[in-house]
Amino acid sequence: MQIASLTTPNYLYPFNVPKSIKYLKFVIINNISKAMKSIIRIIITIISLTFASMSANELSVLSQKENKTILTNNNQSQPKIPSTIFIECYHSIGHIRFTLPSNTEYLYIIIGDEATPVWTGFVTRTTPETDIPVLSGEYAIICRTDGNQIFSGMLKF
Repeated sequence: MQIASLTTPNYLYPFNVPKSIKYLKFVIINNISKAMKSIIRIIITIISLTFASMSANELSVLSQKENKTILTNNNQSQPKIPSTIFIECYHSIGHIRFTLPSNTEYLYIIIGDEATPVWTGFVTRTTPETDIPVLSGEYAIICRTDGNQIFSGMLKF
């Protein structure tokens, strides 16, 4: 067995040390360096996963940009003239909020076709916002007020 290739040079030791102790020191140092390599790999993996999740969060924040839609009154009995009564609807992925007219206390909301809605819910003057399912594409929205006025528009996600 050739131990000389596994040991450190003699000039590193100021006194004579038996070769078996030098070999033992090499084995200990080699095992420590293997452990350090494992620890460093774990740390690098954790840091990489952290940055990857941060990038995913930044992308979701970018997609959370709110869009504004004006919902107009859908009264069929009156001629189509510009109305001063409207509802502002702000929507993003998974969230929707409204600016209600002064005479409205709550809204019943239908997203999608009235016969087969994607989502329905209520908002009130005190809580004019709510979470909705994550949607993509274009959807009709219909809002019915407590005064039985109907407002409609299109949401683009």
